[in-house]
This record gives sequence, C-alpha cells and structure tokens, in this order.
Amino acid sequence: MHPHDERKTLPHADNVCKVSDMGTRKTTGTMTDLLRAALLDAPSLNAIQKATGVRRQTLASFMRGEQVSIHLASADALAEYFGVVCTRPTPTKPKGKGA
Repeated sequence: MHPHDERKTLPHADNVCKVSDMGTRKTTGTMTDLLRAALLDAPSLNAIQKATGVRRQTLASFMRGEQVSIHLASADALAEYFGVVCTRPTPTKPKGKGA
C-alpha cells in the first residue's frame, strides 16, 4: 500500500472543494478527485499544458492514477484553470457558561 493511501480524512472533506461552471463529473470532493475529473473531461491536455505550464506527461499520468500526487504549484495552476475553489469551514466558537 502506498503511504498516501492511509491519509487522515478531514472532517467535512466532501464540502471542502467545489468546481464552478466547468461541467465536470464531480462537483465536490478532494482536490485530487476534482482535478482528475476535470482532466478526464478536458478536450486537450496540450491546451492545458499551454495555459498552465504543467507538462502534458504529468497531466496524463496524474489523470490515469499512475501518479498519486502532483506539486502544489501544479495543483494551484490546474485549480485556477478549471475553476476549482477550496474553502475552509468556519470554526464554531464554543459556548460560554452564560450562553
């Protein structure tokens, strides 16, 4: 088993990342899931390479699951290209004794 397969799951992880207006198969999930789905729906890896600077070979390998991760800078570029927006849930404040 690959070491990344035993990651901790964040609470509310399915609400952390969303895709806007790209018509991809997934609309919520992990960044990896969303980027892979967006790549599968993309018409051309060459066009994505030109727009983002991420090598086509890296995109293809990541899309097929042969490469489990990519550099954060690449993920950032792809997220911007595909309109993936990640938000951090607002923590709730504990109620005091008088509340």
